[in-house]
Amino acid sequence: MKIINLFFPLFLLFIFGACDKKNTNISLRKGMVISKTVTVLVDTFRIDGNTDEPAIVIKGNNIVIDFQGAVLKGSNDKNLPDEYYGIGILVEGNNIEIKNLNLQGYYVGIFATLTDNLNINNCKINYNFRCKNVTKNKINKCSKPLESKFGKIRAAGLTINKSQKISLENNKITHNNTGVILESGVTGKIHNNKVTFNLNAGIVDMGNIDITLMHNYINWNKGPGISCSSKSRNIVAAYNSLEQNLSNSFWKNINFSNDLFPQKIKNRNIDSLQKIYPTVSDHQNTDLPLLPYKGPTYLLDSDYGFYDFEYPTIWLREINDDKYTFAIFGPEGNWKIIDGIGFSQSSRQSGSIPATIVLTKAKNTNPNNLALKLEFIGVEFRDQFGNLNARGKSTKFQFNNHLTL
Repeated sequence: MKIINLFFPLFLLFIFGACDKKNTNISLRKGMVISKTVTVLVDTFRIDGNTDEPAIVIKGNNIVIDFQGAVLKGSNDKNLPDEYYGIGILVEGNNIEIKNLNLQGYYVGIFATLTDNLNINNCKINYNFRCKNVTKNKINKCSKPLESKFGKIRAAGLTINKSQKISLENNKITHNNTGVILESGVTGKIHNNKVTFNLNAGIVDMGNIDITLMHNYINWNKGPGISCSSKSRNIVAAYNSLEQNLSNSFWKNINFSNDLFPQKIKNRNIDSLQKIYPTVSDHQNTDLPLLPYKGPTYLLDSDYGFYDFEYPTIWLREINDDKYTFAIFGPEGNWKIIDGIGFSQSSRQSGSIPATIVLTKAKNTNPNNLALKLEFIGVEFRDQFGNLNARGKSTKFQFNNHLTL
């Protein structure tokens, strides 16, 4: 009996220890402070933040947070990107790694300050605050810095301040007002990311020294792909794709072997610079196009930045007398016309995406009184607000001149 009694508590300890080990995933809650290494339960956490109280805080030293694909979503009482508010995650400390996070719906997705050796990888920081796509002056006014107890915050997917030796790798940072803002006192590397379809700039450096940007797709941003302050120094931008941005703004920095910057620096040619700054291992091949569309004719304005070709839509491309030529873009799938006003004939009634169709305006119809409604059925996709539409689900989209069908 004594042997059995001794064995039984040890058996319970083993069982409970095993159970505890299996339940290490945590749930996120509003205002929680994460100060140790954890993994997060795979779920969607709808947590609002504000400018002084982030949705969650990561604070401490030597921490790894694996979100495992969990979604952190803010501004849950709002529908439009120019209404989003608050800070998603505040980061402070040293040697902090954040990985596999999906974050959307905040004025600032992640605000990291005083965090040396910050590593953010394999995260999706998408669909945060964006101004309505109007004139540049109105956009600047809309996204002016906000006062908070952490200082001024600017609308961005990710803002980093006073943090040395940062590393941003393999992230997707899209559909934000600005993708990444590097404030003062930042050094480190930004490699193998996709920083695309942001309303303003892709990456903004506000006057730092010693940052490398390599093997990134920094495309389709309505402002500069990369914007450097006149105070920036030794910002090495190499092997990036910088196509389909409205502009790029470099000052006194080294930049070479980008598709828009095959420059020679003083007596150094590109070959010599490549020896000093060789390609990194396991890099994405930015020589391959991110999308099959290229040139200004495909810089199509949506309500909140450039159209990303991920959801079905129709664009008027040309008017020739009574002939109206439309382009239909979107994900893989099929479309068909289901209603219309003011058109008498169409070159096609249905088809697959992409497509071009020509419609004839009916005689004596006011050009301002035209509308066309279509239906799409195809693969899973996200709309311009980041909402997921299931595969095979019918989705309506339309062209209209002041009319609604």
